[in-house]
Parts: sequence; structure tokens; C-alpha cells
Amino acid sequence: MKYRGIFFLLISVIALVTLATCGKRAVTPQGGITVGGTISTDRAASAEIFLDVSDDSSTIEKVSLVFTDLKCEGFTAGSMMTTVSGFTPITNGEFQYKSADIGEINGRFTSSTSAEGTIHLAFYDGKAECGTSDWTAKAK
Repeated sequence: MKYRGIFFLLISVIALVTLATCGKRAVTPQGGITVGGTISTDRAASAEIFLDVSDDSSTIEKVSLVFTDLKCEGFTAGSMMTTVSGFTPITNGEFQYKSADIGEINGRFTSSTSAEGTIHLAFYDGKAECGTSDWTAKAK
């Protein structure tokens, strides 16, 4: 009888920890793949993102963005493709890339072959502001 309170407390703590971590499992991307998909923006007729994952799954090695009829504050383009290379670490399935050339990309892998996130497009050191949009991508 005197252990009933301790037992209830222990069960409650286990339940809370389980709920707090549910759905937050770190996902390791498959090495050597490219995930690509759509950027949801009203600033372009079409907008796509492509991310190259390193063979050892530890970094994003290259980011490519492709736009058709892009219209931003201070900048327009009928079609545009930009690629930036570098090594952006993937930590616990998440990554963040910042560049004066394109802005900021935040993402997380939702499976070994798919990712999602947000992108804040700001080209040319922020002189061409295009806003923040969601994106989703899967292995190509």
C-alpha cells in the first residue's frame, strides 16, 4: 500500500517521457542520394529544391534551386538555376544551410529518402527578398 504512490509516480514519468519523445525519432538519410521536390511559393510559376546527401549520410554536399518566372522584391527572372556546394552537417536528421547567395534553408529528414523544411529566399546578400516558404522532397 505504501508503494502505490511511488509506483503511480514512476508510471506517470515513464508515460510523459514516452509522449514527449514520440514522433521525434532522429532519421538518418540514405547515403549518396539526391532528394528533390517542390518549394511552395507564390513568387514563382514553379520552384524546386534538390539536396545531395554525402555517401556517409553526414552532410548535405550540394543544394540546387530551380525557378520559373521568379518575382521577388528587387529581382525577377524568367528562369533561374542556382547551385551551391559545401558541407552542411546533418545532425539528428536535421540540417541548416545559410548563404548570402540564396538565404537560409532549414530541414529535417522524415524518412531515409524524404525531407521537409522551410526556405527563406534572399538572393544577392539579401537585396532580392523572396520570403519564406515550405518545401518537401523525396529521393529521385
